[in-house]
Amino acid sequence: MRALVYRGHKEIEVETVPDAVLFSPDGALVRVTQFAICDSDLHLYHALTSEDQLGKAMGHECIGEVVEISPDVQRIKVGGRVLVSAAIGCGDCPSCRAGLVARCERGQTRVFGGSGLDGDQAEAIGVPTADHALLPIPDGVSDEQAIL
Repeated sequence: MRALVYRGHKEIEVETVPDAVLFSPDGALVRVTQFAICDSDLHLYHALTSEDQLGKAMGHECIGEVVEISPDVQRIKVGGRVLVSAAIGCGDCPSCRAGLVARCERGQTRVFGGSGLDGDQAEAIGVPTADHALLPIPDGVSDEQAIL
């Protein structure tokens, strides 16, 4: 599949990368239909962050269509349109259930295109804890409305 990959100061390339996969029994595979660019992407582009991002796919704000789910996923369905949370946690601790994933009590906070997960400026992404990390987009809400 193709993704936008950070190669250094003001250097982002469209590259062929390994296909996204389901990598957890509670995960989903999402075909990305739109993504947004935020300040953290611009910081990276202008090389205001560390070099540990070299070679990583960029991005952590997207919407898409669920194309596959793992056996433990209950709330998310194949074919559904979803908003992908930029940061995710375990989904089960009190902090995560309260929506405070940055305070995950199990230390499982991850960010797409940052700590622990490939970026979502790609054709597809694997999303762990899908029931907690994906928000179904209601009918009648356009992709443009959902991504904003």
